[in-house]
Amino acid sequence: GSPVVVARERLLSGSGRLRFRDDHRSQRSFSRRKFGMKKRRADVHATGDLSGRFVEALLALILKSRIVKGEVTTEVSTSTTGILRGECEGAVVKGSDWESPGGLTCRQLRLSVGEVILDVPALLTSSSIKLVKHPTGSAEFSFSEKDFGAFLSHSLMRRALLRRGLVLLEFDKDSVRYTPERIILDAQWRGLSAPITLGMRCTGPQKVLIEHLNKGLVAQNDHDDRRIPEIITRISKFFNELEIDLQGVLLGFERFDVVMDGAVESSSSVSTEYQDSNCPVVDLKLRVQVNSIPPLNVEF
Repeated sequence: GSPVVVARERLLSGSGRLRFRDDHRSQRSFSRRKFGMKKRRADVHATGDLSGRFVEALLALILKSRIVKGEVTTEVSTSTTGILRGECEGAVVKGSDWESPGGLTCRQLRLSVGEVILDVPALLTSSSIKLVKHPTGSAEFSFSEKDFGAFLSHSLMRRALLRRGLVLLEFDKDSVRYTPERIILDAQWRGLSAPITLGMRCTGPQKVLIEHLNKGLVAQNDHDDRRIPEIITRISKFFNELEIDLQGVLLGFERFDVVMDGAVESSSSVSTEYQDSNCPVVDLKLRVQVNSIPPLNVEF
């Protein structure tokens, strides 16, 4: 059934505890923790608490259906002040060494959204859910070079390229490498005489600068030489305005930081584990807006 129906049934089945049977061979770990929460009295069964537990159940169900490897935890914050309003104060999803069915991988992830307000009467009486308030927040992914290559070649990115009219552009996922200042990768623009090597630097929120690093090799004729500056400008604009639609959850590009062996201090909170290792990572930060609840088989 729909994630709303399944979450509702599990939530109302008794204690409200989340119990999952692992039907797959891959190892998964789900936990539930409450923070910033006042102790509940035993006789309180109010809408604020219900909203928080429902959001938690829904997050866990969606994540369980979309993970083939790694660990993911969910946290939902509720308080007695929201009991009568059908709201929870926020939700956080954390993960490590994570892989989705679609081949998207990352070393670390953190997704957080702010206040969630549900139409609780509709939740209890129907198979649909209404978000009284559309929550916003942020998502942070820590990508190795291989992870970032998989991200660039993922179907979500291909669709984003098509929406911007970049049908002639294809990134080489195996060419990604990091330097202290930039991400370097190769891309093929159909019609050019050779692949172009790009250097990507982020200087601030939605400020990605693209440099053409192999000018002498590509610009073998006047036709290529005239087209490449326009192509570089379009690629830069694409990343700065990047939006990914996860079937109701909209992700928008904010910034990225390259972290090389802990030498660069990152603005992200997800790469701490890797800052003292030999694994360089890119911390990608995205804006999040939840317009509707995605299905259990959301594609990513």
